[in-house]
Amino acid sequence: MKMLRDDSYNPPALQIAEEEVLISAENKIRKYLFKAIASLHKLQSVRWTTAKNDEAWTQKIVTEALHSLPSLKALNIDMEYLHVDLPVSFLRNLSRISVSVPASYSTGPSPLLDNFSEAVALSAPGQVTHLELVIQHHYSPSSHPNSLPSLHHFFRLCTTSDKLRLQHLKIKNLSLKLDDFIAPHLVNLTSLDMSNVHELPSDIATESGSSSVAGDIWLQLARMKTHLQQISVSAVTHSFLDYLKAYSGLKSLILKVPTFDDREQSEKYALLFFRGGALAKHVDTLEDLRIHAAYEDHWCFGEHSTSLISKCWRLRHLEMAISTEDLRVPAAEQQSGSVWDDVLVSPFSSVIAQRTSVHFSGISTGRLDNHSCFSFARPGTSNSSVSKSRTLSLCLCLRKRR
Repeated sequence: MKMLRDDSYNPPALQIAEEEVLISAENKIRKYLFKAIASLHKLQSVRWTTAKNDEAWTQKIVTEALHSLPSLKALNIDMEYLHVDLPVSFLRNLSRISVSVPASYSTGPSPLLDNFSEAVALSAPGQVTHLELVIQHHYSPSSHPNSLPSLHHFFRLCTTSDKLRLQHLKIKNLSLKLDDFIAPHLVNLTSLDMSNVHELPSDIATESGSSSVAGDIWLQLARMKTHLQQISVSAVTHSFLDYLKAYSGLKSLILKVPTFDDREQSEKYALLFFRGGALAKHVDTLEDLRIHAAYEDHWCFGEHSTSLISKCWRLRHLEMAISTEDLRVPAAEQQSGSVWDDVLVSPFSSVIAQRTSVHFSGISTGRLDNHSCFSFARPGTSNSSVSKSRTLSLCLCLRKRR
């Protein structure tokens, strides 16, 4: 016989007991959480992701504990559910700052962002070397012409006499104009990551009257002779390609699904990239090349790019789309895993010819729903003993025609 249990019946005595357990647990957290974090004297980097159910008192303890750490230099924080202020006295000691905020924080006064801005302005020249500002939701300049968050606003307390000397900058869903106010802080950049960066609205005052065309940042970087070693962008423009042709030394290039009006425009820029000299200037230094194609066109790996990419002798990671037609897999064998090694080697044969070991780190269809991994080495070698300079990792996206 099964006993029926009524979970809705909860005697007062049991409720009191449960509450006492919770109070006891909370008291223990209050007592030991600070000590536990503060004991990490050599901790240098923290990634803090706030949660919806976080209590304000818990976050306050964490903040105070982090503030006490003598070696902490890097903070990566998701502020979506942050309920407490981060004191300027704590933030100004950091050299690497990564902030992710919801859009609501950027459309009006925000003490949290203001504290970060003040801390950066008060830092010693050259102290802050890495800065990442990510707005979590995409903005449309047409629908929000006067409320776009801007890098100018974040830097408003800085002065051009005390330059930040940033080496790495990541901005997402922000507006930017690289004018006489912003430019001095970016002279020493070696790494730039930009996604959905918009034109600064014309009615927002800055310290310079220079044009706010989206591509101007590349013109300014070229004029300043700022030669980036790492670039990650979501837009390809003529000024960007001209910038790549102006110097040599790029080590990492990531094109994150470039946005084009149509396939014809996408094709135009792809041919300029591969045949116009933009990539050719960096074949001796490029180690990481990732291109996420929006269409099945010349952004995909093919005969047009084989010769140039095969010259990138330092390349260790290649991530490109590949046309399904170029694979030429018989329909009857498409479901057979045994044919994939030979099929995949064929299109890339010239690229991997000088490699001791090749690792296909990811393979996917046009819908990105089918992932497999392959690795193979030349006879007489083992992957564990291969030098890094002769090892190539490939991640392929099998595009379907659009």
